[in-house]
Amino acid sequence: MNDDTREELRALEELAAPYRFKTGLREDDQEPVIHGHGGVVEWHSYDNQTFAAFTTKQSIMKKLLGLPWVRKHQHGDKELRVLFHRDKFPEMAEILKLRKKRPIPKPEIMEAGLKRLQEWREAKAQVEIEGLESTYLVKA
Repeated sequence: MNDDTREELRALEELAAPYRFKTGLREDDQEPVIHGHGGVVEWHSYDNQTFAAFTTKQSIMKKLLGLPWVRKHQHGDKELRVLFHRDKFPEMAEILKLRKKRPIPKPEIMEAGLKRLQEWREAKAQVEIEGLESTYLVKA
């Protein structure tokens, strides 16, 4: 990862952090993005005030083009990239249905889950032992 990509990723992480959205790299070209179900948010300018939203879904395209605060950047038959100011990020996140990070479980919740897992493993082991005993029982 080069320095420009690191800087772009840092800017996206800074934008997404208060909302706990997932950031990452796009698979094909390793560009930093915030992934969503309806599209992605991309870094666009060096002033960290303008970001881009990209989608290939027709229903999302119609919503984006109807917003007064977006500027059409690239528009193809099956894809759309619009520019928006960072102040409008919450609204854009709602439209694109951006993915949130999973919450970190509380210690007591983790302990309860581990206890249930241990009980399940013990019950499974008991069933396996009983199954083996019945398999090898020889009737005299």
